[in-house]
Amino acid sequence: MRLVYQPSDALQVRRWQLHFELVGESTLELAPDEFYLRFSRGALSLHRGGDDHSGIRMDGRETLRRLKGASALLKACGPPKGRTILDATAGLGTDLLLLHSKGFTVQGIERNAVLYALLDSYLQAEEINDVLLTLGDARDELASATAPVADVIYLDPMFPETGKTALPGKRMQYLRALLDEPTTAPDDLLALARARARDRVVLKRRRRDPVIGEPAWQVKGKSVRYDVYRTKSG
Repeated sequence: MRLVYQPSDALQVRRWQLHFELVGESTLELAPDEFYLRFSRGALSLHRGGDDHSGIRMDGRETLRRLKGASALLKACGPPKGRTILDATAGLGTDLLLLHSKGFTVQGIERNAVLYALLDSYLQAEEINDVLLTLGDARDELASATAPVADVIYLDPMFPETGKTALPGKRMQYLRALLDEPTTAPDDLLALARARARDRVVLKRRRRDPVIGEPAWQVKGKSVRYDVYRTKSG
């Protein structure tokens, strides 16, 4: 994927040069449905074809909106004081930033380079320096660990499409188009997480989704639920 930038921003976009083709604004030519990243005003945004003025980017307002209905997630994760959380499927980081704002020490893993860069750009722009973000597959990262990596491991796989006729919002349309494989929560990722969390694993599901394995308990919201699993040693 190409990352479009102005010459004055060359130093700032260099941090992503291993993951994307850096292209000057004046040389940009696009296919109608081509995705590309644009760096402007200190932040990255994701665009498709001709939507130059209406792409998507990480937006702190989404985190603020989620704060109003965050009680179920916070209850599932437990008290924040002195606790670390690994968001193993960080995505655009909304829940990661929400948990950070509530006092958890958080780190994230994201396997998709575009989503990683969008979140990394936001953390840089907002000068949030105490969040460790890793580009990689959570399965590989957890499998290679030899000790617990966090008190809580949080799994928020993208929900599969429901078959409803109404299209989801632009953000979700873009995410689904970008990700090249299903992101439902497989048993192997859950098992790896349970082996690498000190206290618990929290799995986000639609409220009516089937249960995977045997969670110790559930915390239900209006449209989603959080299945909580004890660690294999706990």
